[in-house]
Amino acid sequence: MKFSDHLTPAGRRSHPVTIDTSQIKHHHIRTHQKSHHIHWESVLMLISLTNKKHKTIVVDSRQGLFAVPETTNQLFNAVKQKQRVLPPNSFRRMPIHAGVTEYIPFIFGQLRFTPLKKTETGDQIWIAASKVENHEIISSTDNALKVWFKKCEEPLIIPTSFYFLNTRLKEIDDVWDYQMSMRANIRIALGKKANVRYSQYLLSKFPNSPLDLILDSNRIAIKETMKYYCIDIDDAIVEAILKKSIQ
Repeated sequence: MKFSDHLTPAGRRSHPVTIDTSQIKHHHIRTHQKSHHIHWESVLMLISLTNKKHKTIVVDSRQGLFAVPETTNQLFNAVKQKQRVLPPNSFRRMPIHAGVTEYIPFIFGQLRFTPLKKTETGDQIWIAASKVENHEIISSTDNALKVWFKKCEEPLIIPTSFYFLNTRLKEIDDVWDYQMSMRANIRIALGKKANVRYSQYLLSKFPNSPLDLILDSNRIAIKETMKYYCIDIDDAIVEAILKKSIQ
């Protein structure tokens, strides 16, 4: 994939050598879609835009660069709503349970997107962590990296530091490990040998319990419901309702 092939003449003038994702604009992109047609398995980055018609630039290893009308949050929410297993807020709560509390990644199956810092205008870039092949510092004075993605000929300039990106990539691994622990926990708990002593021993040793995630989601739902109806409620009552809700 050559990203430069998907730029307008104005885009080529603004990015003569390497595309700087911090400087990319709506009119730099040749393709503007009326509704999103995203194949998530090949998406490399999402770049939010300050534009009335198109809110996100999608960087794709097959389709190149194209703009869509949805915001990044709307794109992620569409993915959440398609699955019928976890409540949507679980995608945010799982990273928090894994110890990631500031730059919350979006992880679902093979999708592993990590956010960069927001700009002064509130724009934000999301990077598909598993698609990053290599990255290097451009210069000691610039807070920017040159990043190569798998199956792509050209790198992109990303507005972040080497330390910041590596930290975010490490957090992706931490959340993935948490999810794998949850998965193993559920597999044993619902298996044929769940009542065997050794299985019970294994379950007691798992650091991450699915029940904790369920309780956390229910706790938030109770508080938000009470807040919506303007009902003051203390933590003790919340916990009592929570206990009753899972009996």
